[in-house]
Amino acid sequence: MNEKKGGSATPGQEFRLSHEQILALIDAIPDIVYLKDGTRRNRIINKAFVQAFGLKPEEIVGMLDEECLPADLAAACRKSDEIVLATGKPYRFEETSVGTDGIERDFETIKAPVHDENGRIAKLVGISRDITAHKEAQRALETALAEKSVLLKEIHHRVKNNMQVISSLLSLQSRYLKHPDDVEIFKESQRRIRSMALIHEMLYQSKSLSRIEFSGYVKKLLEILRGSLDFTSGRIAYRKELEEVQLDIQTATPCGFIVNELVSNALKHAFPGERRGEIFVGLRREPDDSIVLTVQDDGVGLPPGIDLQSFNSMGLQLVMMLVGQIDGTIRAERDHGTKFVLVFRELRSNSPL
Repeated sequence: MNEKKGGSATPGQEFRLSHEQILALIDAIPDIVYLKDGTRRNRIINKAFVQAFGLKPEEIVGMLDEECLPADLAAACRKSDEIVLATGKPYRFEETSVGTDGIERDFETIKAPVHDENGRIAKLVGISRDITAHKEAQRALETALAEKSVLLKEIHHRVKNNMQVISSLLSLQSRYLKHPDDVEIFKESQRRIRSMALIHEMLYQSKSLSRIEFSGYVKKLLEILRGSLDFTSGRIAYRKELEEVQLDIQTATPCGFIVNELVSNALKHAFPGERRGEIFVGLRREPDDSIVLTVQDDGVGLPPGIDLQSFNSMGLQLVMMLVGQIDGTIRAERDHGTKFVLVFRELRSNSPL
């Protein structure tokens, strides 16, 4: 390096030193870096650019992409250059190119305009990062998740089928029972199993493998209960006010049991003889994100003085246990029938699906 006496450099030498430092810095960057003039000719390139295409610097500098790169890649480069030159804004995109080794690679590229002192676009700078490994990892993850989804769907399908088999076995076994109370116990077990099987059926049919739209589940469950309890004459009507509420399987399963027990009790006990009436089922999410589930009938009502905590009914005992499982609260009202109001929040799951 030539220096003047006293160790001071000339303005030209200071510029050359700065320029050399910038070039050294650009060369140290592992990403492809290049600078083009306003006519799209390459003016500065780094080592990564040269290595990527197996060309000498003199075969690239001063050239248009069409003069030194493969035709398909040059055409893509021209298109993105023209977007930046036309909009005057940075442009980020992904592209695929084949190197001199014949290997296809994925790049994430950003191109940006460089303006002169008059605000006109004088140059264009570009940086391309090789994201092939990232893309391969992403594709491997997507494949693994797809395989996991298929597996979980199959599990839900098999669980549902197994529960249906259990329900059928209970139905066959009940034919050997003589006492009506024993037969009813078997039928109650069948209804509970069906309420669980329905959740797995909906999960199998859903895009999500861990969440279901609970209002749709309730509608299907109500029709199953109507049919299984032989109330087909129309003397007991349903009224529903159900908002769309998504629930995780950890919350949906106990809630499904609760709906099954409360509606079954109303169908069996609220309307003795030929009494006609209505069962109301409501579901809504409050602004504080709590969920309110209501099951109400206008039947004969619970006997006075009944304490839910000590009521000698397996169904209601199961309800109280499940309410505790989801950290909810439930109250019973006895005005013109029976009304149960359950308030709870969704249990949080760590499932990624």
